[in-house]
Amino acid sequence: ATPKRTATPKPTSKPTSKPSSSSSSNIRYGSSGSSVKKMQKRLAELGYPVGSADGVFGDNTLYALNLFQGDVRSEERRVGKECRS
Repeated sequence: ATPKRTATPKPTSKPTSKPSSSSSSNIRYGSSGSSVKKMQKRLAELGYPVGSADGVFGDNTLYALNLFQGDVRSEERRVGKECRS
């Protein structure tokens, strides 16, 4: 089932850094474990509607991650325009 989009607060902080590429495993839809739970908790801290941090990368986590990635891309475009001015 597709989660309903509900009114949520805007994220309160900016991403602190890009993830390191030294990780030996990738997190993707269907993954589970402590890495997924850590990502879910961080998304929730930033104000994204992740649902419960249960360590399972399902529909709610995917939705929250897509919102986060869209905000990051939007911020990068905005900063890029400021640099060219």
